[in-house]
Amino acid sequence: MTTVGTRLDLWDAVVPGLVVRVSQSNTKTFVLSYRMGGRGSAKQRLTLGTFPTTSLADARTRARVALGQIEGGIDPRGKAPAEEAVEEPPVEALTFGALAEAFLRLHPKSGTRWWLEQKRVIERELLPAWGSTPASDLKRKEISALLDKIASRPAPVQANRTRTILSAVFSFGLQRDMVEFNPVATTKKPAQEMARERVLSDGELRRAWTAFEMLSPSLCLHLRFKLFTLQRGGEIRTMERKHVDGNTWTIPRELTKMKRREHRVPLVPSALEILEQATADCAGPALFFPSPKNRLIPVITGAPATACGRICRRYEIVQFTPHDLRRTAATHLAELGVAPMVIALILSHSGAAGDHGVPAVTGIYNRYAYDREKREALLLWEQKLLSILATPQEP
Repeated sequence: MTTVGTRLDLWDAVVPGLVVRVSQSNTKTFVLSYRMGGRGSAKQRLTLGTFPTTSLADARTRARVALGQIEGGIDPRGKAPAEEAVEEPPVEALTFGALAEAFLRLHPKSGTRWWLEQKRVIERELLPAWGSTPASDLKRKEISALLDKIASRPAPVQANRTRTILSAVFSFGLQRDMVEFNPVATTKKPAQEMARERVLSDGELRRAWTAFEMLSPSLCLHLRFKLFTLQRGGEIRTMERKHVDGNTWTIPRELTKMKRREHRVPLVPSALEILEQATADCAGPALFFPSPKNRLIPVITGAPATACGRICRRYEIVQFTPHDLRRTAATHLAELGVAPMVIALILSHSGAAGDHGVPAVTGIYNRYAYDREKREALLLWEQKLLSILATPQEP
């Protein structure tokens, strides 16, 4: 969306260059914005009709025909009088805030976890700095300065994510001819990221398991359940009674990270015992691991990580996160001889087929869920984890 004076421009997400111009009197006109001489030449516009006489579908059809003519070097305005060749407003009229708003509004994955993260970063990091700044005024110097500031908080990974999202916003504008260039392309990542490698030792697992008792029942059982199931925190947070059938937990597609298909998790006896304890101690009407303050809503997103931080400081354990528990369990599965593909399926990694010598397309045709193999693997891990926890604590 672009605001110029009292006119509002709404860019189409389907046909590049197609815009609905809403005048002060609320007249809605379909216009195609284009260039005959490529980037750098003056913008031209072709009026396609006025709504509702011309529908959006009709406007898109006419715009596509005109774009075909332009590609062949033919100006779709034909021999229109020179005074009809009206140039678009300069790019300076478009603020970064308007560009970011259009990016979020027309995002093909609106509502997904990644879209929500992009929205959060835009609102927290980018709009306070540049919301009213013309998008074309942003240069490498200003961008690098902001990213360095974020990295020095210290938040190096956040700085890299902010750069990625900022680049996506400008790429979106380039595709729709809303900006002339992407200034982020000439910048470097502000921080070098290292793959996370934290794996808890057996002694740390025992101390952490015991330390979980200091937390609220919901957080304690949440973290213990993660160790036996290896599932993501967001999926455990939103786990409901209706998702469990016997000894199988089915995570609906919309609650999985990638939102591609449902994910079935075999529940070993220890995991089922934790659910029974949660039902008795902390569960809400629907959720197994709700917020301690309101059993109708899940534990807040960052609560398990914050809890792990408190445990590490109090019990002098090297810092770990809930995700490190998942990695630790997966590492033990590998040590127990479980096939990498089965581990990937337990973890619900989307590249499970393509990463282990199987063509990725095979995963599309092979709908077998490997429930038996996943259950056998998790039973092996349950036996190993119980053995670790039963070992006497070192003095």
